[in-house]
Amino acid sequence: MKNKSKWKVALICVCAVAFAVVTCVAFASQNVATNGIPDEWAYFDDDYYSLVNTSDGTHILVKRLQDRDIQSINEQLIDNSVLPDTVLAETIVADPDAVLPDNMLPNGSFLVENWESLQEQLVNESLAIKSIEVLENGNFSTNIVSQSDISSNITDIVNIDASLITTENSSVVLPQNFDSPAVAFEIAHGGEYVLYIFDSGMVYVNNDGVVNTVSHPTYNGKTYDQLKEESIQLLGDNYVFWNGQASISRDNSCVAYVSNKGDIQGTWDLYVLDIESGNEALVKDDSEMHYGVLQWLDDDHIICTKMYDKEYGIVVVNKDGTEYAVDFLVDRPVLLGAKKGIIAYGDENNDVIYIAQFANSETLSEIARYELDGTFRIRPGIDPFSPDGTKLAYIFVPSDNPYGRDIGVVNLSTLTQENNEFVPVETKDSSAVLEFDWLDDVTLLTSIIDNETQTISSWLYYLDQK
Repeated sequence: MKNKSKWKVALICVCAVAFAVVTCVAFASQNVATNGIPDEWAYFDDDYYSLVNTSDGTHILVKRLQDRDIQSINEQLIDNSVLPDTVLAETIVADPDAVLPDNMLPNGSFLVENWESLQEQLVNESLAIKSIEVLENGNFSTNIVSQSDISSNITDIVNIDASLITTENSSVVLPQNFDSPAVAFEIAHGGEYVLYIFDSGMVYVNNDGVVNTVSHPTYNGKTYDQLKEESIQLLGDNYVFWNGQASISRDNSCVAYVSNKGDIQGTWDLYVLDIESGNEALVKDDSEMHYGVLQWLDDDHIICTKMYDKEYGIVVVNKDGTEYAVDFLVDRPVLLGAKKGIIAYGDENNDVIYIAQFANSETLSEIARYELDGTFRIRPGIDPFSPDGTKLAYIFVPSDNPYGRDIGVVNLSTLTQENNEFVPVETKDSSAVLEFDWLDDVTLLTSIIDNETQTISSWLYYLDQK
């Protein structure tokens, strides 16, 4: 059989670990020299992890794929028993319309016949999961967890794959693949459940491994598919936004999202859905502005964007529909994070951090502001606040080193700020902090990147050692 699709190379994309701000810096070093490392840093290992903190205090580490893992997997997909067809490869380069044989790569080599199933197997084998415990003396220990697979067909085209992770103290369900999930997901706070979001609805999987449908199949008597067909007939394409930008409340009881299912030719409205009862409420409908969900501020309030064309603003909306056009000190605020009523934000230049208290009014009470000798960065999906809400961490880019990435921490109890100016690898110029997660109130799990080796390593950063 011939395959007419041009340059169909089905190897894994490396975009899963791409980060636009630091693409020129790349990833952290293996075989790291630890001489002269300050006490606040502890080397963990040569892999790159996402962290899930469970409600009982267990810290689950999920290994992420990086360049060297992808390269190893790709090499194992090549059929070395078949000689590369370099002549045909050169022909294809000269003639883009040339027919590419099945499983052939642009360089003339061939994939093994079962490359798709082998790729899935190799990826799953690479995605190790373990737990970590931070000990009182500043050391740490890791523990093996057991893992069983959960798979469910939600619709004819939507299938979710999850893993039930069992530790000594708890069980938690996590997506099987953090790097290239087939369905978008969000993990509830404390790992209580995983919410899966797809075009026509949402389901969640709790820690018993049970799949629960949470969204309604119809709205105003119409299904997603009916609205999709209506959109195509009226507008020439599918513009239905059934449940986008879903965000789980701090207490895990609700999901906020935006949708145009009330009027497919109108703006995006704000909805809140109760996980337990399934009750869905239209919270805000603005005929001129699109709502967008940023995150929950506390158990009752949602931080939202409102925009249309060039107009843009950030508001706070209560679940009861009360909206506050809060008075940010900059025209186009950049949200760093929010927790327990405290909002951290900056301006478009990312060189000032404002910290303010929301108190059910449009007036934000300023707590502190910090003018940086450089700029801040925050990775999407990372909570910059410590679990107890007393500290705010961010990635700091020094003005004298645009490729540098350090850790900045604001102590909200003392209103003091510290910037770590030492990245724990051999040379500061070639290494930087890619991202971080809070293990506890005084410990950060950090991913360090290095420009020369193109790899990521993991380190613990102890604030109480400073």
